[in-house]
Amino acid sequence: MSSKLLTTGLCGTAFTGICCIAPVATLTLAGLGASAWVGWLDYILLPVFAGFLVLTAYAFWRLRKI
Repeated sequence: MSSKLLTTGLCGTAFTGICCIAPVATLTLAGLGASAWVGWLDYILLPVFAGFLVLTAYAFWRLRKI
């Protein structure tokens, strides 16, 4: 169970990190004609990124405890 949590946390952190750091989401939304949403990405991606970081830390802590 903890290894699944750790895998989910790491994959989610990596995915949202790529979207936050690289302009992948910006280019994708611009290509789809939805570039008006780019201004709202920080309000969504940064809390999701923080949530996945917390999930990763919790899973790592649980894995070390076992």
